[in-house]
Amino acid sequence: MSVALMGQGGAVLGFLLLNWKDNKAKQICISSFGSVLFGISEPAIFGVTLKNKFPLIAGCFAGAIGGAVIYLTNVYAIGFGATAIPGLTIIAAQGSGHLHYIMAHLAALIAGIVFTVIYGKIKKKN
Repeated sequence: MSVALMGQGGAVLGFLLLNWKDNKAKQICISSFGSVLFGISEPAIFGVTLKNKFPLIAGCFAGAIGGAVIYLTNVYAIGFGATAIPGLTIIAAQGSGHLHYIMAHLAALIAGIVFTVIYGKIKKKN
């Protein structure tokens, strides 16, 4: 679940890059990304990605990439609840679990940014 959240966070940052000159978009994107880092997805989803449609889809694809990294590196949690940064507390340390957890989140974050920016530029062209 946590990497799906980070994928949406990446989509928010991608949308921010596309709309850097819009002060309202800046305010919404920066504040909603801050909440994503602590596991709260509602501002990002309802304030940015769902409202604009294409960032939501880009964030879903990014979350899938992060999920693939989690699966391939065999990361598992020893509890349930916390996500994103606080989620480090419930990840099993065996097999470099914390490092793989961070790598998966970075992969989802970067993929969300890249997918959103690419689709946004293509959409602007058309």
